[in-house]
Amino acid sequence: MNIPATLKKLIQDHQDEINNNEFDNLYADWTGPTYKLTFILLEAGIDPLETLGWVPDYYAKKSTIITNIKLNDDIVAVGDQAFAMCINLEHLFIPESVKEIGDWCFYGCKKLKEVTYDGTLEELKQVHMHQLSFESNVKFICKDGEITFSNLLTNGLKNK
Repeated sequence: MNIPATLKKLIQDHQDEINNNEFDNLYADWTGPTYKLTFILLEAGIDPLETLGWVPDYYAKKSTIITNIKLNDDIVAVGDQAFAMCINLEHLFIPESVKEIGDWCFYGCKKLKEVTYDGTLEELKQVHMHQLSFESNVKFICKDGEITFSNLLTNGLKNK
């Protein structure tokens, strides 16, 4: 991965903070180096989605303001619990470029009933997903058909 020099400098400047266990105590629900990096980037006015090409772990966990997510075409992975418990999330667009969706990623998003996937059902089956990435009743709308997450799990989803 090619990391811009300004991002490398930001990470170096905050290395102690990223590795500091006291930070975990402040953000008990969102811990670990990936979330710490996300927090530091956001504080610096840098959007990790535009900089990294993937959605970091815990990116917007428990957000109450997100209702719609359209992932950019250059996103290849969505981290663990990135949008878990986003209780007002109603629609999600996943581009064909996404190849991995992390553990518990959209779990607890009770209003999320439909996900638009910009690929075919067969391509969707190739995306690495954990069995608890979505609620079981979520419907995926693909270019060539529809399938619920529970049916996707029983019909050949490539699990992590």
